[in-house]
Amino acid sequence: HMSEHKPGSFKQSNKAHKSSHRSKGQIKREDGGKVDSLKHGGSRKAEMSREQRRNKSHAHMKEQRRKDKERQLYSAPLLIALVDLNGSSEQLRTMWSLIVQASGMESATPDQAAPVTLSPTSTKKRITVLPCSNEIDSILQAGKIADCIAFVSTVGEPVSSFGHTCVSALCAQGLPSVVHIVHGVSEAPAKNQSALKRETTKALGQLVEGKVFFVDTVAEAKDFLWPLLNVKLKEVKWRSLRPHMLADSVRMETANEAASSGSLLLTGYVRGRAWDPNELVYLPGFGAFQIEGIFAAQDPLARTHSKDVEMVSAEPVCLARPTRIEPLESEAVPADNEEQTWPTEEELADAEARAAEAMAGDVPKRTVKVPKGWSSYQAAWIDESASEGDEDDDDEEGEEGQEGEMQEAESEEEGDDDVPAAQGEDGPHVSFAPAAQDEDTQSMAGDPALRASRYDAAMDTAEEQEALKQFRAAADEREFPDEVDTPEDQPARVRFQKYRGLQSFRNSPWNPKEDLPAEYSRLFQFQNFRGTRKRVLSRAEEDEAPEELEIGKYITLRLANVPVEAGQASLTAVFGLLRHENRMSLVNFSLRMHPTYATPIRSKDSLIFCVGPRVFRAGALFSEPGGGDKHRFLRYFQPGSFAIASVFAPITFPPVPVLVFKETEAGVVHLVATGSVLSVDPNRLIIKRIRLTGHPFKINKKSAVVRYMFFQPEDIQWFRPVEITSKYGRRGHIKESLGTHGHMKCVFDNQLKADDTVVLNLYKRVYPKWTFTETSLHEMALDTATHEAPAQMDDE
Repeated sequence: HMSEHKPGSFKQSNKAHKSSHRSKGQIKREDGGKVDSLKHGGSRKAEMSREQRRNKSHAHMKEQRRKDKERQLYSAPLLIALVDLNGSSEQLRTMWSLIVQASGMESATPDQAAPVTLSPTSTKKRITVLPCSNEIDSILQAGKIADCIAFVSTVGEPVSSFGHTCVSALCAQGLPSVVHIVHGVSEAPAKNQSALKRETTKALGQLVEGKVFFVDTVAEAKDFLWPLLNVKLKEVKWRSLRPHMLADSVRMETANEAASSGSLLLTGYVRGRAWDPNELVYLPGFGAFQIEGIFAAQDPLARTHSKDVEMVSAEPVCLARPTRIEPLESEAVPADNEEQTWPTEEELADAEARAAEAMAGDVPKRTVKVPKGWSSYQAAWIDESASEGDEDDDDEEGEEGQEGEMQEAESEEEGDDDVPAAQGEDGPHVSFAPAAQDEDTQSMAGDPALRASRYDAAMDTAEEQEALKQFRAAADEREFPDEVDTPEDQPARVRFQKYRGLQSFRNSPWNPKEDLPAEYSRLFQFQNFRGTRKRVLSRAEEDEAPEELEIGKYITLRLANVPVEAGQASLTAVFGLLRHENRMSLVNFSLRMHPTYATPIRSKDSLIFCVGPRVFRAGALFSEPGGGDKHRFLRYFQPGSFAIASVFAPITFPPVPVLVFKETEAGVVHLVATGSVLSVDPNRLIIKRIRLTGHPFKINKKSAVVRYMFFQPEDIQWFRPVEITSKYGRRGHIKESLGTHGHMKCVFDNQLKADDTVVLNLYKRVYPKWTFTETSLHEMALDTATHEAPAQMDDE
């Protein structure tokens, strides 16, 4: 008897084979001859025969070829900006000459590198080569409009600090496509060339990512042109939303020779998006202007001269609509019946009577402007907007170390406006000039005494002392933020009469329309900024333009009422502005201090802002980033930190990059911060905080005697309603005054420690100053040195 085999538990069981595709015969057998009564609309592809599908494919390919040909004929030339990473104009001229020779064309200016549009014989595409000088203004202007940036360098030479700063600024501004052109490989021995190429490619890849080409001869330049013309273009969002143009020709037309303004004619290719004659055009350094008309122009490098290519038209292709054209007025003019910031004569008389009754003792009388119905306590805390901006500066000066030198209120109001902002606190500055640096190095390499005397001769002693004072003040601010010494020769209730106490900085209410300065009546404000921004940007993306104004067309813009000086300037790029972008408001920038700049920047210092196409000078107020309706004012923008800068400037819809420069008296600029536009909001509350400190003299269980916070019993009584805290987290209030020398009894929620400090926080709102001025970085040298704080800045 043979037993039957039974498989065990580890028997392998394979899945049944399932085909992902059924054959025609299997489908016929499963359907059993049934046919669907309704056929889907999308199944017509299956009904087409092989011949029909072949014909459809050929028709699609033919249409695609026609579109490609049209795009080649009418599209704008690829704009390549040449930037030398070592600041060598000779090397840049050599590379420019190689590219021109490789295209098979001759330049009208063979001796100097100038913008030139080429049409290589080996391809149907066109290219515009824009060499950049060693000025930061030229490089940034080219970066704003170029389709591709070609960084030029030499094998074996490290990238200079000038090159690193330029790359950093271009990346912060919005970097388009990037390629690297390396010169000098053929001069190395043949056996070392491969290793040099590997090392150079690796080093440049760490600087900024992009393809690397090694070009030394015209033949290598010809091989380089084809991949350059077919490089994948990267979109820069902020400029793709705004029309822009590289002006090939600039011509000024005036009524007579003595005229100060006239019509400016700019000819070039349409880039970004189509021009709208109702929008304004921004000229760098001169401001915004209206368009008189847009004319079609003859493309000088058109591939064909058929009927499709129009000659220059005497009549404009497109005119502005009077009902839709953007006005040039940048400031609001409030109507008389809308003005609410100036009180009537009755209100002034009523306020004066209440103030006279409320003031007593050593408190001087003052006239304040208050709305009807306010109590005397509320009137005592209200700010006087007429001198708000001036007294802010004086408060900061008094809080930064001038102990015991408090002035009278009248002199404070006149104090700081005539004093220029502290500049040049970064020590000796050196602009990028390789030859001059080498000469200085050779001359100073000899006698140490001679080297020291020459170094001292180049140093400004007064500037050095001012920089040291600035460093020490910023160090005190970092260690003891917002702390202020109470003056002994002036009542605290007079010195700090513009401040108020808050129960909670985050949750206590603060009316953003309360007691605004006169400058706020000149500002524009949106009811819903995000909604307006969304509508403006969507309109810019969806608007359909006439065929003559499409991207790539060659046109002439005629601008009205342009100063004669604009026709003599070297205009590189002109931009169109979106709706409302010429109107003034309070613009907030989110900034980060640049790594190469380690000097604190004081609020209200004059800075140069590059915001998208605009370049202007203004004094900014710095405040802390974060949520909430109130933001703490920062006296200093500290190195390595983030801050929000608020300035009076034209409206700009984000996303737009921001570069911040600081100029010295020698005309040298430093890249001090980078960031982007955060919002446009005049209601942003920038609150300045001061902290009056006292020290425990006698400590009981839940009470303590505190001294050195005030020196007069009337001051203690005045600030009694304000809550006090301690640095270790205790909370309490002032109970009563003890004696006549400023001692006071305070009650806390728990026992104080002997080394604790009692703090009374006071707040007031601060405002920027109206210092907006159109400017440019032309002929300003870039300081590329890394500025560090003195090593012993905290010793004293």
